[in-house]
Amino acid sequence: MRTMVAYYADKFEGKKTASGQIYRHSGMTASNTSLPFGSRVEILNEENGKSVTVTVNDRGPLKASREFDLSQGAFKRIASLNQGVIKVKYRILE
Repeated sequence: MRTMVAYYADKFEGKKTASGQIYRHSGMTASNTSLPFGSRVEILNEENGKSVTVTVNDRGPLKASREFDLSQGAFKRIASLNQGVIKVKYRILE
């Protein structure tokens, strides 16, 4: 499936996520509105072929145009933070 993704702002570092875990920029985590906590998702930046596997541990994003917000660490594995929002392909892993 395809969607847009962004990343968490600096103000969320060290804050509690909806799952109760503490958000860390360095983590390979993501927010999603409906997937169960602990779901693993492969996110692929089709523009450059880079991918990252994230674990859903929070609820969001608040923008209907996006399926996921990624931790900064996960976003940086597939794109520059300067890009802000990127188009990706994703698949839910078993």
